[in-house]
Amino acid sequence: MAERVLFLTGHLARARLEKLLNEAGGFGLDWSIVDIGVKVAALMTEAIITRRLARPVLADRVVVPGRCRADLERLTAAFGVRFERGPDELKDLPAHFGRRGRGLDLTRHDMRIFAEIVDASALDVDAIVARAGFSRPVRNFVAVLIDKRRTRFLSEIVKQFARDLNERLGIAEVEVTTARHRTPAARGSTP
Repeated sequence: MAERVLFLTGHLARARLEKLLNEAGGFGLDWSIVDIGVKVAALMTEAIITRRLARPVLADRVVVPGRCRADLERLTAAFGVRFERGPDELKDLPAHFGRRGRGLDLTRHDMRIFAEIVDASALDVDAIVARAGFSRPVRNFVAVLIDKRRTRFLSEIVKQFARDLNERLGIAEVEVTTARHRTPAARGSTP
């Protein structure tokens, strides 16, 4: 009989997790998924899991996202089922189960990378700034925003800064609509 594994996840990752498990044949596991009710899986806490995960858990083990900071020993004791931390990234799940994943080809995509510090609420300003790699002036600016309770304006401040910087550098923002797909070569030097 196959090992029963329950994957805990959030709204945003559920479809990707299910697709990955289906494409990988479930790694030979009898698997199921529970969306714990948070958007970002890494933000689930021990309290959320304890409150929202139905008992009894019908699995041999429970896998939580790698960035979930819940105390797995306490969850194991509370539910009577072994909890384990999975990989930080969903794409690394095959390796977690001793399998080889598909390589990713990102060369056909234009992309911007956005990162977030999921445990920021547990860090002080200096720790956040250090992790983000900000300079001292940026650290001071962020501290003033926090101190004056103006963080809600940060998104608009960043947008305005980008507009001002683009204007100073002579960069114009344009939108191009075309009926045909344009290859990177056809677009010239633009990525």
